[in-house]
Amino acid sequence: MTDLDKLLLAHDYIIDNCAYYRTCDENGKEYYGDGYSYNSYGILVNKKGVCQGLSYAYPCILKALDYPVENIRQIRSDEIQHMWNFVKLGDNWYHVDLTWDDPL
Repeated sequence: MTDLDKLLLAHDYIIDNCAYYRTCDENGKEYYGDGYSYNSYGILVNKKGVCQGLSYAYPCILKALDYPVENIRQIRSDEIQHMWNFVKLGDNWYHVDLTWDDPL
């Protein structure tokens, strides 16, 4: 397998086997996730989470394969709005956003 094949395999495994966790409370108010949804455990074990969980889970796999990867946060008003990753392949860094790549 090429390096790109390995990165794509890890990427596709996560988005094909995990669900973005969005639900509603008893009053119909939408909310995102539970306590595990914001970390890699929620994604890799519970198979559901939000963008922060996805961006923590992907490096767990890539770092085990010795690929440089960084978490990127978009912050507004001291609240995390979105997270994704930078992945180094060869001499270049690439944006990888598992949340927006999810086909569901």
